[in-house]
Amino acid sequence: MDDERLFSEIQQAATLRLAFEYSVFERINRSHFFDHLEIGTMCANREKILSEIAEEFFDPEAMQPRRAYAYFPPKDRFCVRRMINLPFKDLVIRNAICIVLARYLDPMLSDWCFANRRAEGEHAKRSLTADYAKKSWPDFCSWQLRSVQESNVLLKTDISAFYDSVSHRYLLETLASELGIEVDCPVMRFIGRFCQPPVETYLAMTREVGAPVRIQQGLLTGNETEGFLANVFLKPVDDEMLTLDVLYGRYNDDIRIFAKDQREARHAIVVLQQALLSRGLNLNASKTKIYKGAEEMKTQVAEALTDCAYDGEYGGDDFAAGVVAGDRVWDGEAQQMLKSIDRPFEEFDLKFTSEVALRNHDDAANFCKSLAFAGGVRDGWLACSARECWHVDRLVEILKRFPRRSRFATWKLVETAVFNGVNDDVRRYAVSRITAILVGAGTSAYGKYRLWHHLVKPRRSQGEGVHRYVDDWPEDDKRAMLAALAGCLEVPAVELVLVSLYAMWVLGEDSKNLVRIAQNRLGPNVPVAVSEALALLRDGNVHDIPVSWILEPPWGEPVLY
Repeated sequence: MDDERLFSEIQQAATLRLAFEYSVFERINRSHFFDHLEIGTMCANREKILSEIAEEFFDPEAMQPRRAYAYFPPKDRFCVRRMINLPFKDLVIRNAICIVLARYLDPMLSDWCFANRRAEGEHAKRSLTADYAKKSWPDFCSWQLRSVQESNVLLKTDISAFYDSVSHRYLLETLASELGIEVDCPVMRFIGRFCQPPVETYLAMTREVGAPVRIQQGLLTGNETEGFLANVFLKPVDDEMLTLDVLYGRYNDDIRIFAKDQREARHAIVVLQQALLSRGLNLNASKTKIYKGAEEMKTQVAEALTDCAYDGEYGGDDFAAGVVAGDRVWDGEAQQMLKSIDRPFEEFDLKFTSEVALRNHDDAANFCKSLAFAGGVRDGWLACSARECWHVDRLVEILKRFPRRSRFATWKLVETAVFNGVNDDVRRYAVSRITAILVGAGTSAYGKYRLWHHLVKPRRSQGEGVHRYVDDWPEDDKRAMLAALAGCLEVPAVELVLVSLYAMWVLGEDSKNLVRIAQNRLGPNVPVAVSEALALLRDGNVHDIPVSWILEPPWGEPVLY
């Protein structure tokens, strides 16, 4: 490989244009968070943005990553997960890098590396990686279904703190080795710089913006490009495992080893651990387990089939909703496997009723999964028709007691409030509970962000119109929520501040008055992203996301418009 040619391909106009498309699609449809005001502005100024990025490439040695910012979805009641939101231009540049890298390196990856593979066909026009629901996860599950028939032992494990533990030096050395170029050549130095953006943090205790700190280790969790880079980083590990007489497969850091007996499985895990340790990684001991015999293995595979998008690191919730739409994704083989298990998945550990309390985060996750079932059958329409008021109460409870599951619970709450097929009384009850959460206390900032995100996100209506779920909210509720949004501006969580500004604009607040409200609530020291959003509002330069960028709603047209 010629490193100059590689650099040239990254800078090509066609590559940058495709990278722009990928970046918008990722932010709108797959990210844990996105800034509506930023994306609307980028879409409205696409040619200008592309021209500015191309101009920067006139002197690539001078290019430096812009300031990113961190946001913090909860892991439990006390701990959080750090996610990194890149400035849009930097996301375009990273997508351009990975478009070219994937062109050469994806064909070299193992066939049993399932996640974050290069998209093909029509999907490749809008996304760097293959569709989770229709391609990657079903392929991983189908491989497990086949492997059960050929094995007697299943070993499940994953890599401890994988994304946070990736060494940039090892990553760059692996990229250079696989491409056949020098690790110190200009293109590799360029890639290395964009692995290490300065990251700003809004400090919760002081409501101050901390000085930006340059990332020194780890992949930038929260961006789709990182999944592809993770595959490249683990390629030497995959290659080592494929020399063994076992069936080895990997989905991100989630690993399955099928073997003839325990001796083979134990030997395989020794080899796996040695390969990981050589790259500064290790296995998660608490998640490393062996299952023996057909029934134990089939039960574990069935659990994987029912996990769908709920436990994925990435994938938007509308995206997740599409996964549970009856037999659209899962083929007959998978359906038969589910039927072969004695109990439906929602009854594995706990039968959820209005009288049974949720005990922990796992119960909370399984409860959310159970809402995709009706009568033991995965059917989105039927499940919505079976929704009851006590389900709504449980989802609200999850937001308050088990915040790690906020992303699951918020989507299910909104789904209950807006989807056709839900009983009218239940739907109205869900609306009232969502309103109470948004105007009250006791819910994490990220949980409130997710609710606002779903309510104000533009969605494609019938024809070429745009609809938001909040459009159908009672007017009194909308006025109460608008008043509560000003209070959200005082919460030191950048994702909640940004969505609150956008939501106030959506609900009809005058842009210049909105800036005055924000300045009074926020104070002088605010994150760069918030300053940029206020500048857009002050200048009256707010653009909404064009309909052409918005995916069709899940399941056709199940919502109330």
